[in-house]
Amino acid sequence: MSSRPNDDLFQNSTMSFGEHLEELRGALFRSVIGIAIGFLLGLLMARHVVRMIETPLKNGLRAHYAALSVEKLEAGEYGDTGPEQWSLLTEERLVPQRITVDADSFRAELHRIFPDVIPQAPSVELPFTLDSLPIKSSNGLLKTWHSASQARRDSYLKELWNQLPADTQSQLAGRVDLETEFESTQQVLLQSLNDLAKTSPPTTALPYLQRLFPDESHGNYFRGQLTAAEETASDASLNLNRQLMQAGFRGFLKAPTPETLELTTWQPIDVDVQALSVHEPFMVFIKAAVILGLIFSSPWVFYQIWMFVAAGLYPQERNLVYKFMPISFGLFIAGAALAFFFVFEPVLDFLFQFNRMLHINAEPRITDWLSFVLILPLGFGVSFQLPLVMVLLERIGIFTIENYVTNWRIAVLVIFVLSMFLTPADPISMLLMAVPLTGLYFGGIWLCRSIGTAPRSPIGAGYDP
Repeated sequence: MSSRPNDDLFQNSTMSFGEHLEELRGALFRSVIGIAIGFLLGLLMARHVVRMIETPLKNGLRAHYAALSVEKLEAGEYGDTGPEQWSLLTEERLVPQRITVDADSFRAELHRIFPDVIPQAPSVELPFTLDSLPIKSSNGLLKTWHSASQARRDSYLKELWNQLPADTQSQLAGRVDLETEFESTQQVLLQSLNDLAKTSPPTTALPYLQRLFPDESHGNYFRGQLTAAEETASDASLNLNRQLMQAGFRGFLKAPTPETLELTTWQPIDVDVQALSVHEPFMVFIKAAVILGLIFSSPWVFYQIWMFVAAGLYPQERNLVYKFMPISFGLFIAGAALAFFFVFEPVLDFLFQFNRMLHINAEPRITDWLSFVLILPLGFGVSFQLPLVMVLLERIGIFTIENYVTNWRIAVLVIFVLSMFLTPADPISMLLMAVPLTGLYFGGIWLCRSIGTAPRSPIGAGYDP
């Protein structure tokens, strides 16, 4: 029959309960001091850690952009491509990008670089066309122009009207009150504007610009152009007049657009990790410093905890801790290393495939990525403690080795289900966690058999009051 144990748990202890609490407070205080010192050291290396955790993401983004370029080349989005273009992508690691350039500026630049090969292109006129009239309507423009011509005060639009030939003025004035839109009216109006564009700017142009753009940079640009037009050839005046007319008939006339060219450029893959707020990089820096501080101070913190706990353990229990602590640490490092060096790349490739399939531009945030980098290795490191958890459950009598062996199918199913919750929502990371854990499960069975049967409890049989 079991003997009744003594109710005083601290009868054989060298310290009273109050002394135990005082020792716990001291251990916690020394641990906090160690964490604070570790945080200060982490501030010195946080920048390097942030760069290190960005490396897998940037590599994944480069592979994503390269694969996206391959899909676009195969789809013919960049025109006909030959072996030379493919070599730029595969060997030089350059990706294509479509840009739109001004044809006149492009020709002028080519002539500047290759004057003996590329002749100077003639000046290209950009006349007002039917597309220059919003919703193809000329009635509003004509009424505005005619009303300005009848005003007593001189204005830019009035001087433009006065520069028209008398027969053109009469022709346009006779069409002001017409409600129906006639193509002949549009042609006469556009021809008149194009003829005026070839003349010198009106003398009222500068005062008009000062009233229209009193302080804006756009007005400063027009004023500078007006001065240049008076000192240079008529081409400058021609371009300036079109801009002045577009500004004078604001809302009724669109500026003519120059001829453009679609060109394909080849550029190195430019990978940037996004931050959506100004303070976000600072918070990432602080988080990295905190993580480093916990890593640096963890040996000291574990030592303080161990010194407090070891005083209450029996010698054989301390021997088990000494035996399994290195194994636990090694398993955690193995799990975290597996996640960081082997899991990130296939997981990113899998997730980026959906971005390409759904035509969504991938711009990862550094905060989200930092959380991902921390959670995934932590989940792998903790899950790799499975063999030691199996040994613990077997030693305390909850499960036996026979239970582990006969129910291995259920255990594997549970492992796969837990892996699904401990990893992101993709099958790649789930498999990369579940498969090693399955091997560790059978390793845990081997470890239980290697240790032998569980020893008897040093406190004897249990007492049931």
